[in-house]
Amino acid sequence: MIPTRNAKRQRQSQSSIGIPLVLLSFANVGAVCLADDGSPAPVRIQLSDTKDDISNELEFSDAMLQAATGKVDAALTAFEQISGGDVAKTYSKAMWLLNEGKTDAAATLLEQICDAPDAPLDTRKYLATAYLHSRKPEAAKKVINEFLVDHSTDAYAIYLRGVAEVQLDDLETASETFQMAGYSVDEAQYIQLAMMQVPVDAQQRLLTVRPPEGRQAAQTPSLGRAQLNRPFNFTVLMATDYDSNVPLRPFFSGLGSNFKHSDARFVTAASGDLKVVDREDVNAGLLAGIYNTYQYNLTQFNIGDYMGGGYTNVLLTDKWLASLRYEFHTTLVNDTQFSNDHRLTPSVTRLQENGHTTGYFEYNPIDNRAPQLIAAQNQSVDNYRVGATQALYTFGGQGRLYAGYQYSDAFAQGTDFDRHSNMITGRIERPMAKGWIWDLDTRYAFDDYENGNSLDFNDRARKDRRVEVRTGIQKNFKLPVSFRLDYTYIDNSSNTANLFGVQFYDYERHVISTQLIFSTR
Repeated sequence: MIPTRNAKRQRQSQSSIGIPLVLLSFANVGAVCLADDGSPAPVRIQLSDTKDDISNELEFSDAMLQAATGKVDAALTAFEQISGGDVAKTYSKAMWLLNEGKTDAAATLLEQICDAPDAPLDTRKYLATAYLHSRKPEAAKKVINEFLVDHSTDAYAIYLRGVAEVQLDDLETASETFQMAGYSVDEAQYIQLAMMQVPVDAQQRLLTVRPPEGRQAAQTPSLGRAQLNRPFNFTVLMATDYDSNVPLRPFFSGLGSNFKHSDARFVTAASGDLKVVDREDVNAGLLAGIYNTYQYNLTQFNIGDYMGGGYTNVLLTDKWLASLRYEFHTTLVNDTQFSNDHRLTPSVTRLQENGHTTGYFEYNPIDNRAPQLIAAQNQSVDNYRVGATQALYTFGGQGRLYAGYQYSDAFAQGTDFDRHSNMITGRIERPMAKGWIWDLDTRYAFDDYENGNSLDFNDRARKDRRVEVRTGIQKNFKLPVSFRLDYTYIDNSSNTANLFGVQFYDYERHVISTQLIFSTR
């Protein structure tokens, strides 16, 4: 969530969406007021009847000292020991809990004092903030509306109401509310975009571009984490997979059989990008990545993929983004060179209020060194792909619906692999309780080959129909860690068969994966 920036808004609001340093929070608890002559004068804090005044004051001072010096556990223990219903102490404890991300506990305390006559002015705003961080937008909007009855010009409170409306997926009303808080129409739309969970496939094309002049730097919503002006991003993944049909990656098992072997493997991967040009609406950067699998038993199928490349993005208007991305991959199987390929992808994206539409073209030549008996089985190929995707943000920007179509032509050196393909894709992401996100991916591909297949007894042209279904859940913990659990099912039906009826390209795969991800995004 993005706080207000300019001086006018700062004068209208005494707080920001980020929880202030605890020591500053204590300074605003109400321990100081103005004396008759206008100078600061101490205020007597109401003390509990169960202890003498000095004991209570010492406990409260000890809690503040522990909090100010960053001793989290000691501070919480000290606050717990403070007895009675003193408003200032309750407010201070709630601020500390908010600062430590314990939003539910903080909300419980702020609920107790928000109607107290001596509660600090910001109590309801911080209560709304706690509700928003706990994904309770209805409760947050109710509290803010109550506050606005007597403070109708408080820009920050109006902004918080807009945030609640975004979480409620009421984007039209949210845009009007942000404008009431002092933002322009463009800024209001940009705030909504920054709060939404922009999909992974649009991160590089969209969120590496700095917003136009006059807009605020925002956090990357995808995974809700990186700032637009961050010069680099870095991700490390570690996973353990079970695969029911390992030899299908990256080539079928061999002539005369389609046997399969199951195995588990350990996976490590890392990727990063570095911006080297960073202007207002144009940027460019470098990409790098590695991917390695280590089979527990079938080590002949260990894979290593090493990538380098670059990208550039141009924000043409507030609605249109043009991008160009290049990647070079070299792939090893069992420490032996398997393929080299280049991927050049220009794309154009139209940004919408509740989603985005992308059209792209991809040129992908592959120099493949897989084993071959005859020239017809040479898998080196030039791929040409064109496609379009549409994403709609849902659940207040925390989820999405996604659909895509891709057509491709492949011109191979071996006649077995000339083909044209059609593929349709769909994806849904839905937030769940306690910060988990569930997603479901589906793909259906039609691969139609141009020539009779050299392995087919009747010299038939190969036709494949492939279904892929992947579902998983992900939990984003405090920066920078996420955890995923995935299940993938792949079924490929093919008509190619030899004299004995063996269908070389018929297969099923079941893959179960657990992933631990460290990311600056």
